[in-house]
Amino acid sequence: MYKYQEGVIAKFNGVNAKVEFDRVVSGRNLNTLRDVPDKEIVKLVYKLRSSTAEQIITIIGKQFKVTKNKIEEKIRKAVDLRLITRYKLEYNTNGFKRETDNIYMLDVNGKNLIEGEDLQKLEWDQKDNLSIKTHPEVHLKHIITNQLLMKYFEHSSTFYSYEVKPRLYFRNSLETEYIRPDVLVNFGNDEQQVHFIIYALRRNRGWKDELLKIAPYIEKLYTNFKPMDKLKQEPILMFICEDEGHTKEVCAEIDKTKISLSYTVYTYDDLIDTKSPENSIAIAKKDDNGEFVLEYPELVALV
Repeated sequence: MYKYQEGVIAKFNGVNAKVEFDRVVSGRNLNTLRDVPDKEIVKLVYKLRSSTAEQIITIIGKQFKVTKNKIEEKIRKAVDLRLITRYKLEYNTNGFKRETDNIYMLDVNGKNLIEGEDLQKLEWDQKDNLSIKTHPEVHLKHIITNQLLMKYFEHSSTFYSYEVKPRLYFRNSLETEYIRPDVLVNFGNDEQQVHFIIYALRRNRGWKDELLKIAPYIEKLYTNFKPMDKLKQEPILMFICEDEGHTKEVCAEIDKTKISLSYTVYTYDDLIDTKSPENSIAIAKKDDNGEFVLEYPELVALV
């Protein structure tokens, strides 16, 4: 459902009219927005960048022991108050019109609520939402990344923490540089963790150029690696691809760089949707003809 297709059209499905922030303040004062999950839903939507109702329900339901129906009601309320908003993507497949589930993103009142109550500056602007019309692949990447997060969150007992679009700083000679993967996922416990830095790739035009543009920074991270605040040891580099064929294309592009294949693992949409965490990761090797082949080891550490 979240593969990239040419001709995809974004359809706005939120509230167009301005909603005065006084309505939000009034709701907070009257306790109608005082339940913990209300604000937590808004914060989660910001954290995930672009998400589905199912993804929101999975995390909020498990963290706060709230029913699906109650969370759906709270999502609708948040949309009505323009705390969050929603879009759909529509496309044609073999002559049939199809559309994605609702895609939720932060809205202006949600930004004001979190900044006002938590006294923090959010990395968000209205144009971030409008980019779904010009760069839908960015939002598709967020969605499939979040799908992988949901799998680990629900089914991996060793899942520890995650951070979406983190800045991972490293020293390069006398300079400090950083990379921003789509998500950093940590497995383990307080004392010891295994880190996965994950990039999602869709088959939009120019995806190879995008990959080769970030590759030098990833190379530098490994070449100059030293333990840091968010990475206690060398991370595993994972790419989320659209399918097995796309995965082999990505391997071919990585092979053009100085990134060692020994650092990389791969997954793709069908593996995320149908396999358990320990069976949803592929490793790539070259055969005698120089072609890439994928192997699917069982990684019991992710059970």
